[in-house]
Amino acid sequence: MNLQIAEPATGKRARTRERILDAAVACFEASGIGQSNMVDIADRAGIGRSTLYRHFPKLEDIIAQVIIRDTKELFALNRDMTASFTDVEDIIVESFVFILRELPKRTVLNMLFKQDPELVQQLSLEAQSFNELGAEFSVSSYELAKREGRLRDGVKLEEYVEWTTRILVSLASTPYEYQYDSIRMRQYLKRFLIPSLLTGY
Repeated sequence: MNLQIAEPATGKRARTRERILDAAVACFEASGIGQSNMVDIADRAGIGRSTLYRHFPKLEDIIAQVIIRDTKELFALNRDMTASFTDVEDIIVESFVFILRELPKRTVLNMLFKQDPELVQQLSLEAQSFNELGAEFSVSSYELAKREGRLRDGVKLEEYVEWTTRILVSLASTPYEYQYDSIRMRQYLKRFLIPSLLTGY
């Protein structure tokens, strides 16, 4: 599956796409991601199949766009949350804690990580689209660390984005000791993640 981030649609087309994506989420909740199909989504959206296929040629395209929509909304909330922080270390750590806490509240993302970890790994290997989404999560902290001279020598933006995103996906998809303890999670991230990104540790 290629998580290709499409240009935003406008007007009637945008409303139809949103209706399709909302219908898909309802189908995923009712039947699971792997058991849902294009016919059920079209029926739930109240549109003809030809209309559905004009917007999304295959089910994988719908799944990808639902994931992108959920992820972009979650990252937007994270930007708002971290706006009050000025230290780059705090921004990185609190972003991880926030995303890992909020992700279970996002229906499709939560289902994806719980029900289909193999698909998560497949998505993580789609380098270009994977990093496009990851950039929305980590570019701002990279730029701040670089401006303040705290970025480890030789770390390029592409490497920073890929590394932080892969760590986030790993923590989200694999049970770990501190997943329900935000205090110990912060300590864990400061001990292992932060030294891999910033100097002075």
